[in-house]
Amino acid sequence: MGDDSSVSTAESPPEITSGSETELLRVQGAQLLLINQHETIPFRTGDFVIRFIEQNQTSLAMVACLVGDQQWPAAMDVKVSKVGFGKYSFSLQGLLYGLNLPENSLAEEMLQSLEAQLKRFCDYNDTSQAFKGKDVAPDFWSTSGPEIAALIGRTQTEEPDPTKQIQRAIRLSAVSKLIAKALIRGAISPHLHTTPAAVSSFSGAINGDPRSLASAKAFSDVIMAVESAGRSIHLAGDGRDPSESGEHTSFSGGLWCFNRSGLLLVLKAIAASAFIHVSKSGAPVAGKYSLPEGEVTGNGISGHGRCDGFEKQLCFSLGINSTEQ
Repeated sequence: MGDDSSVSTAESPPEITSGSETELLRVQGAQLLLINQHETIPFRTGDFVIRFIEQNQTSLAMVACLVGDQQWPAAMDVKVSKVGFGKYSFSLQGLLYGLNLPENSLAEEMLQSLEAQLKRFCDYNDTSQAFKGKDVAPDFWSTSGPEIAALIGRTQTEEPDPTKQIQRAIRLSAVSKLIAKALIRGAISPHLHTTPAAVSSFSGAINGDPRSLASAKAFSDVIMAVESAGRSIHLAGDGRDPSESGEHTSFSGGLWCFNRSGLLLVLKAIAASAFIHVSKSGAPVAGKYSLPEGEVTGNGISGHGRCDGFEKQLCFSLGINSTEQ
């Protein structure tokens, strides 16, 4: 950690661009809420944006939704429900978002485009009849939020603690942005770092599109690995490193998530980012944590290999209390 040259190199990586980002849709004046079976929490305001991020030389891609600075994945293992005019819920592991779009921003053409994108990339269904008449009430989300959560099911909204909900949402946003950046830089290899994701509501390519889209599992696995300080990596796939065994995963279309090598790659990027932040701030980093056996080096995004205080750095970079289990 005393090697200034390594810090300098990590701070100024070469800006290698191997991908692109396309804005598919933008709706002004959106409100994002966090919902559980007990309450609805206003969370973010700003434009609602759907972005498509892809690598140029591989089939890997992802779709991201944003409101303000909050980002989350759109995928076929993300259940999206229309609950009223301009009102949608997004159900991910441990999180349920409510999206409220102002009526004056939703001309017929815009509404059709929005719902076409949600149908294309997510597990979309229209449940608005269940809330007909209620959706025009000013307090719709506060009164109907628990009902929406119950309709989705407890397994999708398992965290009732508002503070922990907010923490998980912030972590998801940070991980989503990191993976998007890694894709654009070409740091994620479809052969070395990913594996096909099995999703019950999806099979085959998206409308014949040969590109492979990130599943929500790709993001939740990273969050789980961060929260367990890397211990959950041993549960990813069969534990083998394809770069060492000579095996390559090759697929086109469908959904992908990270294998063990991919998770290690992303965790090293998070650790490197935290290392730089801590080094700049002068904050002490105690303890020592090594990456699990079989750590890999990525292209243009990996960190310094073994990092002092790895667990604390992971927690620091995503706002997690290192004493939490």
